[in-house]
Amino acid sequence: MATLAVIASLAFVGMQLRQNAQAQRVTATAASVSNWQDTILQLATSEHPAPAASHVSEATDAAALDNIDVVRMTAMLVAASKNTEFAYYRHQDDEITDGLWEAALNGLLASLASPMARQVVWPRVKSQLSPLFAAYITDEIKRLP
Repeated sequence: MATLAVIASLAFVGMQLRQNAQAQRVTATAASVSNWQDTILQLATSEHPAPAASHVSEATDAAALDNIDVVRMTAMLVAASKNTEFAYYRHQDDEITDGLWEAALNGLLASLASPMARQVVWPRVKSQLSPLFAAYITDEIKRLP
């Protein structure tokens, strides 16, 4: 009888350790993504005063885009995409609500609304994402007007 109690208690401790490890991984991933986004956004917004997003959005010819604007817009979209990708997987695991997921998705899609963002920047950004998420967003982009 004592042996069964010890085995049951060890199984319980093992489950608690596994859940704690998973929670720590989620927290560490969120912190890492946040720090990465902050760094990218700081790099993307320094050295060049004009907002890249509006310049890329208003451009009608990819050849007319300044390389620094494309780099800045790519960095901003990578950060937004990584954040949305994190939300995507958390939503699949039922860790965030449908409303939070929709807000994250719509924010990213708004950033990809301009044809230049989709044609020039998105091909660079999607290579930084998981294939499953990149395919999902590519399908969502096709539905944009």
